[in-house]
Amino acid sequence: MVGGLAILFAGGGTLLALQRLGTSGGPWMDYVLWTLVALGAAIIGLSVRRMSRVFDEARDADWTLCPNCLYDLRSHDEGGGECPECGRPFTPRGVQSCWIDAHAYHTRYRE
Repeated sequence: MVGGLAILFAGGGTLLALQRLGTSGGPWMDYVLWTLVALGAAIIGLSVRRMSRVFDEARDADWTLCPNCLYDLRSHDEGGGECPECGRPFTPRGVQSCWIDAHAYHTRYRE
């Protein structure tokens, strides 16, 4: 998503700067810059869609997916431990609060 924002601002910012200066880079330059704007918007859209799917998976797993590798931790020790997939230390409560906070942030800025 950050890459999409960078591409979007690179194209859009250059277009705005050229308009304010009253100059144009020619039709080919406008085409390239609008292509950058469209590419950045597409990357952002795909990133938001992917995050929505990840949050759906986490919600289906009662918010107990490893935040690092998305491994389902429901069947592991109640007191925590290490993720068997990536080795990241976890506590069930910590993992759940991590997902719930991230989901709240994502849904607030998605709308």
